Amino acid sequence: MRLSFNAPVARKLAEAIRLKSAGGESRPAFESDTGDGDSRVTDLRFKPLFAELGRFTLELPAGL
Repeated sequence: MRLSFNAPVARKLAEAIRLKSAGGESRPAFESDTGDGDSRVTDLRFKPLFAELGRFTLELPAGL
């Protein structure tokens, strides 16, 4: 699953996004594993292992 932003977002904020389901929560993955607190991202991914017909909630941090 992929989430794209219409403007660059601070990576530190993007790292706080969570995809929640009945089975738990997932942290985002980024194309580059390196990034300092000042770097920005335009998209992120959640690695698959999703329940078929599952319900998901995307939790965004305050300020995003």
